[in-house]
Amino acid sequence: MNVTRTILVSLMLIATMSVQAVPDDIPPRMVADTVNIGAYVESLYDFDLQSNTIRADIYYWCHFNRADLDFSNDFEMKKSSGVSFLNSGIDTLAKRYRFHTKASARVRQKYKLTNYPLDAQRLVISVEAYESDVDKLVFRADSSDCGLDPSVYESLDEWTVTNTQFLSSETAYSSDFGDDVRDSRSGFSRFDIVIDLRRKDSIHILIKLITGILVAFVISCCSFFVRANNTDPRFGLSVGALFAAIGNKYIVESNVPSTSEVSMLDNLHNLTFVYIFLIIVAAVVSLHLYEKGSEEDKRKSRRLDMYAFVAVFISYLAIMGYLIGREM
Repeated sequence: MNVTRTILVSLMLIATMSVQAVPDDIPPRMVADTVNIGAYVESLYDFDLQSNTIRADIYYWCHFNRADLDFSNDFEMKKSSGVSFLNSGIDTLAKRYRFHTKASARVRQKYKLTNYPLDAQRLVISVEAYESDVDKLVFRADSSDCGLDPSVYESLDEWTVTNTQFLSSETAYSSDFGDDVRDSRSGFSRFDIVIDLRRKDSIHILIKLITGILVAFVISCCSFFVRANNTDPRFGLSVGALFAAIGNKYIVESNVPSTSEVSMLDNLHNLTFVYIFLIIVAAVVSLHLYEKGSEEDKRKSRRLDMYAFVAVFISYLAIMGYLIGREM
């Protein structure tokens, strides 16, 4: 009996000590504030395809409930440089707070140039509360008041704005950034301005860029109408056309934004080089048949020239049309 009583007393003492070990001042779990965020794009300019950047001036506003949120020190434009915030302030409304600012920055983008000049670009401009994770605040896009200023459409004179979206999302980082208190798996709320653009007069620009190789190809095809034994004009036309195509490629590359990927213009130039080489090969075979001397071989040489001309001309235009059409 004494043993049982001793065990019961011991268990009661352990339970009492466990309860006393828990501090009374543990704060309740923080409830995330839903922040209504909106933006009005005042201007977009310095659209630089070479450096993959664009400059933007944007008005932002946030409506929130908690007084401890400090957006003046907790508002970051992602993937940008030269950021400045003007006329920032927090207004106290009836039961809420309103933060407002004008942001100006050079924002980095990822432009797709493989199908230039038939390209369409997507601009993404993002802001994030970098000190407050989703346990503290969550952005909700206030898309009803968001928009683009009419001057934006005028400043993008080479582009047509096809779609605009104002979206909220969550971004997770695989690091706690040295903060042992913060949960490294927690995410941060983000607000994105997404603007889809398509280049104006893209077909006219393309025609200007490929006129050189089209003329070079036609000149090379003219060699099929020169008698096979007239070697100087026959081979001279093709060699001259080849140098003209190479020159056109250098001119295009000096005026078109460079990319490490093989672009549509690269494919069109490479196609022209291959076909001019095939025309030279056909000229060599035709000359070989013609120099055999018999009338039958000379007729074969002339037939080869005509068949080769039709096959080369039609297939070249068909492949070029396919390469262009798949990028449109």
